[in-house]
Amino acid sequence: MKILVTGATGWIGKTLVERLFRLGHEIVVISRNPDTVEEKLGIPVFALSWKELNKIPSDIQCVYHLAGETIAQFPWTKKIKKSIYDSRVSKTKNLTRSLSHCSLDFFLSTSAIGVFGERGDEELNENSLPGEGFLSEVCVDWEDAASYVTSFVNRLLIYRIGVVLGEGGGMLERLYPLAQKGVLSSLGEGKGWMSWIAKEDLIHAMIAPLEKKEMEGVYHLVSPHPVRQKELYKELAKRFGKGLLPSVPFCIPQFFTGGAMKELLASQKVRTSRLIQSGFKFKYEQVGGLFESLLFLKSNERLFESTQWINAPIENVFEFFSSEKNLEKITPDFLNFRVEKKSTPKLEEGTVIDYRLKIHGVPARWKTLISRWVPGELFEDVQIKGPYKKWQHLHTFDSVQGGTLIKDKVVYQVPLGMLGNMVAGRFIRSDVSRIFKYRTQTIDRHFHQK
Repeated sequence: MKILVTGATGWIGKTLVERLFRLGHEIVVISRNPDTVEEKLGIPVFALSWKELNKIPSDIQCVYHLAGETIAQFPWTKKIKKSIYDSRVSKTKNLTRSLSHCSLDFFLSTSAIGVFGERGDEELNENSLPGEGFLSEVCVDWEDAASYVTSFVNRLLIYRIGVVLGEGGGMLERLYPLAQKGVLSSLGEGKGWMSWIAKEDLIHAMIAPLEKKEMEGVYHLVSPHPVRQKELYKELAKRFGKGLLPSVPFCIPQFFTGGAMKELLASQKVRTSRLIQSGFKFKYEQVGGLFESLLFLKSNERLFESTQWINAPIENVFEFFSSEKNLEKITPDFLNFRVEKKSTPKLEEGTVIDYRLKIHGVPARWKTLISRWVPGELFEDVQIKGPYKKWQHLHTFDSVQGGTLIKDKVVYQVPLGMLGNMVAGRFIRSDVSRIFKYRTQTIDRHFHQK
């Protein structure tokens, strides 16, 4: 099936595109920067710019419209509010009017529970009326703009999304550093309701209409169990063995965000009856259960992830990675990276490898242990001795669409704790990104030439 996705390079969009690709679908992406889309996604797609809506293929069958600028831009000036509004409402109008030549099964447009504004302890369902405020106005007009497709699409779905919780982005990405350092606190009394959803459940719900042909209309994408703001913050702090600091007076963030905080922290106790009635099963209903499943990095630990699809069978790709000498080939020359020895004739679980390299011209040595080795599936290497305080690198391999999807997940920690992270953290992150960019390009060239 050919599927169109907007907002594909965002935190949620990347995961959705990968899931659709794994299911065997062909992806078309609308992006502000189409030339960089494949590099960001690591997956083959057909990319168009927002100025090329007239080139949308007529055989598109489904649309996932996720595009929209972040609302976390402070302070909310008139210019920023206009940008937020146009990125949702105007773009939706332009997109829907460019699809009339397509025979669409469904058009799924995201919206937000911000449509309800401040509602205290009132329970809100899909039939509840919109509230007041800027975000409510944006959501109402956003949903109205999406309704244009009803004249030519089989199904229109509006997904009003709550606070999305997961690794690597969203609200938790902003709260993690505070919770790690033990300086997290609620705003005001912290009694407002937060209706949340696990990122994994959100993606599962987005995939559902592909199989459930009866799904259409408005759905609330929130867990069945909303929590008060202070409860969520307390649960998060507990994962780091910390408590909450005294509450911050609400007027302080409200002033510095140009009035945005009042709307962003509006109390919304939202129910999701229609999604449950469709047969959807949540994996995470309680926020505590979700937090138990997430990777909570220790202080000064950092996470880096990379995805790459190679048009080659998995056995060929894994064979390439089974030679430690190939690691030299996929490492940039500026590191002067060389393998000195390994403890076993071939790579396997328990193998220890010694390397030498240069970091910004300074000679260094690296000793790593293959802690896990499952041929054709995964392997993991862990630094025993080297430039990092911690380096744990998991490589996984999956057969997808006749090729191999490689995923890298690295947890690393710079030396000298907080000081080292403050002084060199940003530069090290840049180096890691640069190394993996070179790596993916080299691997792609290697298999493309075969």
